[in-house]
Amino acid sequence: MLETTNKCGVRCYWMLEGRIVISPDGQVMPCCFFENQIYKDMKSVEGHPTYLHYDIPMAENKMIVDYIEHKDELNIHNRPLKEILEHSWFQRLYESWDDFDTIDPLCIRMCSRDNDNLEEEINDTISKKRFFKFRS
Repeated sequence: MLETTNKCGVRCYWMLEGRIVISPDGQVMPCCFFENQIYKDMKSVEGHPTYLHYDIPMAENKMIVDYIEHKDELNIHNRPLKEILEHSWFQRLYESWDDFDTIDPLCIRMCSRDNDNLEEEINDTISKKRFFKFRS
C-alpha cells in the first residue's frame, strides 16, 4: 500500500510514479483524472457538453476553475515544463492535501486513502495495458 504524508490522506499515484499528463493540445496536468475533468469542463464552456463517470460540477471544484483561468500559463507550447510544474497552481494543489477545507474533490474521490480498492484497480489496469500493448 502506498503511504501518505499529508493530513487528508491523499495517495497521488501519478506523483509517486513521477508521472504527469501532457494533452495533445499541450496542457500539462498532474494526472488523467484532472485531464479528463479539465477537458470536459473546457468543452462545456465552449458549448460542447460532455460526461464523465466522476463528473464534479465546476462550481464545486475551485482547482479546475483556477486551472482553466491559467491554462495558457500551464501549456507546454507557451512555457517550459519546469516552469509549469513550479507554477502556483500545482503548489496550491499539493498544499490542499493538508487542508480539508481546500482539498480538491477529484483528489478525495480518486486518490484518498479511504478508497482501499483504488491501488489494486490501478495496478490491474496497468497490467492489462501492458498485456494488450505486447499482444497488439
